[in-house]
Amino acid sequence: MEVFEIAFDALGDGVLAKEFAAGAAAAVITAEKWVREAWQRLVQNPVERLPWEAPITEIARNHRGGRDITSTIGDTYSFRPGRHAQIARKLELTRSSNGSLFECSPSAFFQGVTEVAPDRAGLEVCWKVGSEIMRALSPVGNDGGEFRVIVQRLKYQVNPADVERIYHLVEDSLGGWARMGYSLDTKREGAAGFLGARGVSDAYALLSLIPPFGGLLDRLNKVSARYDERDKVNGSGMVVSKAHLDTRYFSGLCGSRKSVRTEVFSNNRWIELDIGLDSICVIPGRLAHEHFGLKPILHRVIHEVRDGSPGDDARDSNVTLLVGAK
Repeated sequence: MEVFEIAFDALGDGVLAKEFAAGAAAAVITAEKWVREAWQRLVQNPVERLPWEAPITEIARNHRGGRDITSTIGDTYSFRPGRHAQIARKLELTRSSNGSLFECSPSAFFQGVTEVAPDRAGLEVCWKVGSEIMRALSPVGNDGGEFRVIVQRLKYQVNPADVERIYHLVEDSLGGWARMGYSLDTKREGAAGFLGARGVSDAYALLSLIPPFGGLLDRLNKVSARYDERDKVNGSGMVVSKAHLDTRYFSGLCGSRKSVRTEVFSNNRWIELDIGLDSICVIPGRLAHEHFGLKPILHRVIHEVRDGSPGDDARDSNVTLLVGAK
């Protein structure tokens, strides 16, 4: 079964590892009690102001740099056409020295003139859920050693037109050379089929800037996308997170979706995951392959307005709560 369902209480040593080793692409873990509590405490809790409600200066104060988006923690504002279109708050939970508790990094966030810590009880739920999933993902006899539980709150815009506007806003803030780099990144992320292969996409992006080649390569790219199932999009959706493999052990997704969907690639087709507030959808990443021999799963995020209207943009609209491990 490509996407299988299991109750949270049924998780145990190696249970998920066995299913993924047999070819499953994703697991849906029914855990309404835990998901609802974490959601209420970490997303709906008005005590903590989340970055999509904050001024840009506050996001900057709460940002912690990293070598790339996967290693960055704190608040992030990531808008790259085809690759990222989200505002996020990212935490890492590390087992403390006494083994029974955990430490959170960052431990608190600037909020006006004060600092506010994420709700501890909500983080305890995430620690429990992440640890149990990690135990079930580890093959019997191989616990993978020490790991960190990842907690991310990701906000996608409700209206796709606003995503395009933010792309333009980001580009217009750059200087001439930086704009050229931004254009190269955009072309590279849009490379499809064989043109999207490592190295080939770089050459495609560079050659696209040369007038004699640009139009020809763009036409070739459209043809290439037409015959590669990984680049096809059903309906009128726009790719806002290109097909990728996560670097961590796993990503567990839950949340409130208005105009985005997450899809996993299995048996040469895309399968939409049913992401909501009564379960957690688990996708194995690169570390699961490196340490456990499990296949990492290709997945992507598509943005669309299904009812033809922008929809509401409340605090918890189009928000994903991600619990993972690395």
